[in-house]
Amino acid sequence: MSLDKAPEKRSGQRSWIHLDLYTRRQKEEVERLIKLGAKKYPWRYPPKSDFIVLEDPDGNLFCVVENGNVR
Repeated sequence: MSLDKAPEKRSGQRSWIHLDLYTRRQKEEVERLIKLGAKKYPWRYPPKSDFIVLEDPDGNLFCVVENGNVR
């Protein structure tokens, strides 16, 4: 877990808290999380993105990141 200082106060409804989950098996992890109630979020991905944005049942966004360095 890391904590970063935000440059300004948050406005709007979305939370400042954002979780990134790192895995070597992104596809399988995304499928597992969707079965648990997450939904794919319509994000505009840059080319060669290594992450997928999901939304939890409460509307919080989080990412599942492909990372071959995870133990």
